[in-house]
Amino acid sequence: MLIDLRKLREPVTVWVRDSLITFSTEYPNTQVSTVGLWGDGFHGTAALHLDTPENSAEHVKEWLKDGPDWYGEDHKGRYCDSCWDFEHFIGDYSFPGYPDLYQMDVDAPVDYITLDGTKERAEADQGDQGMHRIVFPFLKAVLLSDLPFARLARTPPFRVCVQMKERLFEEFWTVEI
Repeated sequence: MLIDLRKLREPVTVWVRDSLITFSTEYPNTQVSTVGLWGDGFHGTAALHLDTPENSAEHVKEWLKDGPDWYGEDHKGRYCDSCWDFEHFIGDYSFPGYPDLYQMDVDAPVDYITLDGTKERAEADQGDQGMHRIVFPFLKAVLLSDLPFARLARTPPFRVCVQMKERLFEEFWTVEI
């Protein structure tokens, strides 16, 4: 089984771009503090989420007593660090042509061609995490593309994140407005 992530970059990027444009057109005054892309390397899907400063502050307020495992914190402050707790779920996207891995032999590895053209393998004994490890940098590259963040009513600090299912692979970063 070979999955070429290079062929998926354009359709996934177009979906994210079009989704951000649609949201900014339908909700031009909604303040956005975080854009999050949640991915699943086994199923070949992504989900786009947007958070607001108010929702993020409420999330932190609710979970602060339970400690820093329950929220994010960086040099700009504390924030909601779970895409599924963000205010706006924009939608799911299935990667076109991604194979149904349930139809594979459970002991078979899955090979990928990464965006730089190298071949990487997710061994069966790595489980879903092997696939998440390879798909994570792919989704990060999508969010680092020239996306229309400026069309959103962004509020500082403005963050962007990628999280993979089970959250062993995730990263938040700030983008200057």
